[in-house]
Amino acid sequence: MNRFSLLLASLALTASVALAYDSPNLDLPLFDRDALQLTANDRDTIVEALNAIGGNFPDSERIDDDLREKSLLVALNLDPLNVNARGTHRSLVRGRPTLSSSYFTSSVSEVAEQLWSSADKLAGKKMEAEANRLSLYLRELSLVLHPSPPVERVRAYAKMADGQPQNWKKHLELQPGVHPSGNRLKRLIDEASEKQASAPKPPTPPAAPKRPATAPDPAQELKARAMADAGKGKAKGPGAKGKGGRLAERMEIPDAAPIKLREIEIPYIARTRGLARERAHAGVASLSIRDADLEQDMELFRPREGVALMRALQMKIVEAEDSMNLQGTRAAEKLVRDFFPVWPGGLVAEASFTSKFPLRSPPKLTEVDNLVPTTLLLASAFKGEKPHSGIMYSGYVEYQDGQPEFSFGEGLAAALEQLGYIEDIDYLVMPESAYQEVLAIATETGELDYLFSPQMISYSSWEQLQELAFGDVSPRDQAAAALKEIYAVQGQMTLPELAKNAKVQERLIKLLQSYPQHLSARVMLEHGGGKLPE
Repeated sequence: MNRFSLLLASLALTASVALAYDSPNLDLPLFDRDALQLTANDRDTIVEALNAIGGNFPDSERIDDDLREKSLLVALNLDPLNVNARGTHRSLVRGRPTLSSSYFTSSVSEVAEQLWSSADKLAGKKMEAEANRLSLYLRELSLVLHPSPPVERVRAYAKMADGQPQNWKKHLELQPGVHPSGNRLKRLIDEASEKQASAPKPPTPPAAPKRPATAPDPAQELKARAMADAGKGKAKGPGAKGKGGRLAERMEIPDAAPIKLREIEIPYIARTRGLARERAHAGVASLSIRDADLEQDMELFRPREGVALMRALQMKIVEAEDSMNLQGTRAAEKLVRDFFPVWPGGLVAEASFTSKFPLRSPPKLTEVDNLVPTTLLLASAFKGEKPHSGIMYSGYVEYQDGQPEFSFGEGLAAALEQLGYIEDIDYLVMPESAYQEVLAIATETGELDYLFSPQMISYSSWEQLQELAFGDVSPRDQAAAALKEIYAVQGQMTLPELAKNAKVQERLIKLLQSYPQHLSARVMLEHGGGKLPE
């Protein structure tokens, strides 16, 4: 049986029997939902339709445990925190009656039609890889569930999927010998093929030229197609005969920006979402760039419908195996491409975030807003400059009317406490919007020590964040040194008393006039009743 996701760690499983519901392997992503261009309404509609398969029709002869496992696997990959799908999954694992959802209650045909319609909607967006993958899962479930699926749909699916059902084996323990849904799709495809074979055939067109006995290496072939597509002629050189080996040397992209650093990491406080409420976790965000392997990674570089061939060959960002569930890598790619539009070919960038503190949900089912660190790490790889050391980065970004708005998120006080256990951090770089919450902590506790170790520096734009990571450090360090001098006087007075001292306030004002981003100095000044400089 597959290992079980700790998303539902409270579930205690009894011994399985042949006809039992086996929990899907939710630790292994079925697709990258971050890459899907779905509205919240479209996503919820798909998830509720899938959940209906799992819970709304317990007596349907068309729905067996394998089909329930498949539907909830897709649903919980698309929305791991969906309350209805999680509840249905929990009930099935425990062998208890499911709570019928209020959506899609009339018939299995209604669910099947909705799934096919949702797959068509995905197809209407010039499918990229992940949308194509999700649409095939939805079409398969629709066909298996439908009491009498139109033969045109079966043929369309067979053409899209090369005549085969999807491979669920990595994610599920299927039992086709006892669950008829496992064989139903194959039977539908065979029947559709037989009907098509018996139909009158049009005249046979002239045979296409035969391919050479020894096919060219896939990397060379893809590159040749891409070069021709770009109007630059075909790539030269014979294809390699072996299956393994490096793709980078055979997928050179004209005018590509070179990768100058391959291993980069930065300390980062991430906003996370798992079973529990939103939390902040201090940890390490990293990027490891390697040569792609022809045998293991070729699927990443195959051209997809709606994606230019030359773009398909360029470096791909994937989630590292040991990472938490990253959200925002695609958005980071778009931002970095504004400065480095053409990426080198045949490389794979593995992005990762690991927490330094215990999680309440398993890593793969704990979402991390990773846009900020991934953007910095990609910029570092292309610039050839490592971000300045001694900095803990924080913040996530949302766009309003096309403009970025940076926030810290929930759990600032807990994050500051975590920093007390991490060494070699001199600065906490955080969004300007967190200022009032930092000031509130000082007001509520009467303590100011947390402003000094580490010292807090604010940012409110991508430009300021890039400057903090890669720019001149002297203004920051001069301001920090001035604040350390104030801190050193506390043997004579407490920090709250120092904050109210007129001479100290004068020094804080002078510090802020030269470096207004010093958030610690501003909090100390305002807490002591001083007036912030204009």
